[in-house]
Amino acid sequence: MNLRSSFCGVFICVICAWSFLALSNESLETLPEDVGMSSERLSRIDNYINKQIDNREFSGATMIIGRRGEVVYKKAFGLADIEENKPMRTDTMFRLCSSSKMVAAVAGMILWEEGLFDLLDPVSKYLPEVKDLTVVEYDVNGSGNYEVVPAKTPLLVHHGFNFTSGLTYIGSNPVIDGFLKGTAASHNGFYPYDFDSIEYLNERAKLPLLNHPGEQFNYGRDLQIVAALVEKLTGKSFNDFLKERIFDKLQMNDTHFFVPEDKMHRLTSLYLRDGDQLIKAEEGQTYKDDKYGIAIELDPYWFRASKNPQKFAAAGEGLVSTVEDYARFLQMMANGGKLNDSRILSPKTIEFMMANHIEGLECCYQNMAVGMGGYGWGLGTSVLLSNSGGSIGTPMGTGKGGQYTWGGWMGTIEYVDPEEELFFTFMSQKLPLLQQPTGKIKDLVYQAIID
Repeated sequence: MNLRSSFCGVFICVICAWSFLALSNESLETLPEDVGMSSERLSRIDNYINKQIDNREFSGATMIIGRRGEVVYKKAFGLADIEENKPMRTDTMFRLCSSSKMVAAVAGMILWEEGLFDLLDPVSKYLPEVKDLTVVEYDVNGSGNYEVVPAKTPLLVHHGFNFTSGLTYIGSNPVIDGFLKGTAASHNGFYPYDFDSIEYLNERAKLPLLNHPGEQFNYGRDLQIVAALVEKLTGKSFNDFLKERIFDKLQMNDTHFFVPEDKMHRLTSLYLRDGDQLIKAEEGQTYKDDKYGIAIELDPYWFRASKNPQKFAAAGEGLVSTVEDYARFLQMMANGGKLNDSRILSPKTIEFMMANHIEGLECCYQNMAVGMGGYGWGLGTSVLLSNSGGSIGTPMGTGKGGQYTWGGWMGTIEYVDPEEELFFTFMSQKLPLLQQPTGKIKDLVYQAIID
């Protein structure tokens, strides 16, 4: 069976300063050539994505590219559900997983701009129970022996943004996994916890960290520190804060931690690739299998509002959204913090966020070494330092600023390149991780730039 189907867009034409409400690809008002991109070269993306669908790499995908304030590419490919023959659409909803991270970091920096905290403040200044932390320290002789010792340095707010807190995910370190096993911290945010971010962090602080704060970059749940800080300083849930200060302002009406029942039909299915077959992950079942890269017991519908206490917002991995909504967020970032009449952050704040905040430390080595050479880490996302790792894009230190990027575990990616006035986002939904296809898509976007 050929899984490829013609894309189905949302044929609504709304006047918008940045052409960012729901336009189908056929009704785009700007030709790629008008903003220095090639229509012929962009069509290579179609060919590549369709080939991946035919090869059963994933069932379908959506993608938006914008340059110089205009959308030049907006398409949906394949199927959101194979068994139901449901076409993918540009308003199809996806599990963002770690594509949530940049959004959470922006939320924290909104309060930083208002002077409510400093990045070098100890977290315990605001959350007194997050103190007297401990760390797993290994034998320097490499014997594998370890001991749990007091943290040498206090946990700072900065560590929650730059991923040096030691709050690693389960599956990253067997010793830490042993401490996390059976606790709420073992589920990576993919369960409907009946506690808020402050309660979560207070409990997690009782368990050892993977590293002394600030000494290593270790990918994990660091942004839960930011969510707890937001809840403490505002008295609002992290979910409500995002809705009020980001989603409503940017008209991201389909972005949720807890998806309402009337939108569940728009959700794409999650597929597990087994050989050359795609197996649908069914609601009501849990999945844990190294073959698919699942280190936890995963319920693929953890976000269903009707079955969720709607209290815990997994800041770094829990959002569900559409390619259209996420494109609005990225255009805001590319614009220096503003979309239409809504300013979210200052341009200087975004420039500061997208500097390298882990100078002297190795970035992104945990399970992500392939394709991450040349990158550092900013506040909530990776930043391109040089092309030496084989990554196309604008490095830091040139012109308006370097490319910043990240993606989500289940097949989403996002890029912003201020120098090229470029952004794009791609969304699919499959495990294990789509590392090779998503990297090639980035190359295909950049090769379409002709001016």
